[in-house]
Amino acid sequence: MNEILLEELKERLNKKNTSRLETDERSVLASVMLLLKPDSERLDMLFIKRPDNPGDRFSGQMAFPGGKMHVDDADLLETAIRETREEVGIDLMKYGTVIGKLDDTRPSTRSADYIIVTPYVSIITHDVNIITNEEVDEYIWIPLYHLMDESNMRVRVKKIDDRYVNDYVFGFGKYIIWGMTGRVLKKFIDEFGNVLNTG
Repeated sequence: MNEILLEELKERLNKKNTSRLETDERSVLASVMLLLKPDSERLDMLFIKRPDNPGDRFSGQMAFPGGKMHVDDADLLETAIRETREEVGIDLMKYGTVIGKLDDTRPSTRSADYIIVTPYVSIITHDVNIITNEEVDEYIWIPLYHLMDESNMRVRVKKIDDRYVNDYVFGFGKYIIWGMTGRVLKKFIDEFGNVLNTG
């Protein structure tokens, strides 16, 4: 993967004026990490699949590594780095570098609209072995060029409570990415795909 393109991505992310959502006393802060792994010809992105769990509103969904901020976390970046280490065994302080963050977002469901999620973007700089914990059922690296191919994405309109929202659905074999993860991915591709479109 062309290092010049990765430097351009980092520069574009650093110049981005990210949108932050307002918080109040009931807000729960969380963050996720978009992990990019370059090789000589392409760029891959890491996704995890949550275990099936009736008590989890995100049961069985594809996601980025991440989770809620702990009281001991210095900030939301530390949350994303810690959750990445816990969920997939990647220590970004040793094997990667964080290159920026994206706009805040939140789940579409009203029952979870108090959760505010900050997405971060990182580049893996060394070979890594994935070691998952009990919060991860599966993981997969998906080529970014596949996700950027519009034939592998569709828009569906969902009615949530009393409103309609666009849901961006990406397919890769048996894996379906949708919901908040799909929206974050779509926004990342829309904003930065032209930099990384190396096919």
